[in-house]
Amino acid sequence: MRRRRSAQVLVASGLVLAVLCSLAATAFLLTRTTTVVSDAAPDLLQIPVVRAEVRAQFSAGIEAAYQPVPVSEAVLDIATERMVDNGYVIDEFGVAFDSAHRAWLDGGALAVSLDPTVVTRAAQTGLSDADPVFAAANPLPELVTPAPIPIPWDGSADSAETAMRVFGVLALGGLVMFAAGAIIEPRAGRPLKALARGVVAWGALVIVVGLVPSGALVSLDDRLAAVAALVGPIRLPMLIVAAVVLFCGLWLHGAADRIVAGVVRSVDSARHHSAAASPVRSGGRRLGRQSTRRRAAAIDAFFDADQPAKDNATDEADQTVDADDPFGDEVPMVIDARGGGEDDGGVEESDDVDDGAPPDRPAPTPEQERAEALAAERREALERIDGTKGGYRTHLGR
Repeated sequence: MRRRRSAQVLVASGLVLAVLCSLAATAFLLTRTTTVVSDAAPDLLQIPVVRAEVRAQFSAGIEAAYQPVPVSEAVLDIATERMVDNGYVIDEFGVAFDSAHRAWLDGGALAVSLDPTVVTRAAQTGLSDADPVFAAANPLPELVTPAPIPIPWDGSADSAETAMRVFGVLALGGLVMFAAGAIIEPRAGRPLKALARGVVAWGALVIVVGLVPSGALVSLDDRLAAVAALVGPIRLPMLIVAAVVLFCGLWLHGAADRIVAGVVRSVDSARHHSAAASPVRSGGRRLGRQSTRRRAAAIDAFFDADQPAKDNATDEADQTVDADDPFGDEVPMVIDARGGGEDDGGVEESDDVDDGAPPDRPAPTPEQERAEALAAERREALERIDGTKGGYRTHLGR
């Protein structure tokens, strides 16, 4: 029970850590991507803290251009508001933000320098909308040159890179924790289903971040609003990727049991296959050096070892004959009754005896038959080893 609880804690905590830290690392990666930041410049300009800093620099530039003629605060408020919403200023802000971000990555400050010509044209239009009489009586005597606009972005490029790496390492640590919990988990299907839920959670969070506008996060935190603004240019591809990940997580959760069962069957099959004996190699083999001499020596040794068996079989046959013949090696005398031998009883000579025929060989005993069969079998085995009976050879050593 303790092992199961420990596995569940490791799996759950590892997945939560991996999901949250991967999203945080992705956010810091977006802040270091120049193309994404420059495309998100119009949305960043709508964040209140950034917008207030831009308006302050426009007001200072207009006052510096009109000196010593004073400009009322009401006129400046309306004029700077119209200048920030001017399309030319928004486009120029995006171009200038691209250069500022590249300088920030090189270690400089994140400050946007706008083109004075574009700013002067926007200031003239804004003053005309705020107070047409004042703008007609007091045209701008010189270009409005605002100072570099600092973006209230905490941290440098190095700190953002460090944070991205730290969150990436934490995400990998979460995956390691999940793997450790999956190893000690006695039920194989539970970690896979937990992984599927983690994938679903990651996709759902990405969809939520992609759908929430930056304006809704302004009241919470300017940093969250900036992250939402950075997401704006990549919202559509991000939602597509999140939908695919969400679908994969749901499918994995539904097919977890089948996947685990298939893996278990594959592992068992591979284990049984490795435990089975390997087949014997067959076919002709190339003979090595001195093979003829070694083969001849092996055949001679075999027949030398087989000779005692034949001798033993012959001795047994002799013993069998001796047991049947009470005379032993002595040949009994046959006395011709017609010739009048010493024994008057006489023994008639058999008509079946043929003096010119060779003597009959005794029938082989069972022991002799077995010995001869064994010798023939060994001879055939040696011929197969030698390869003289066919193109295949056995696995026996020469």
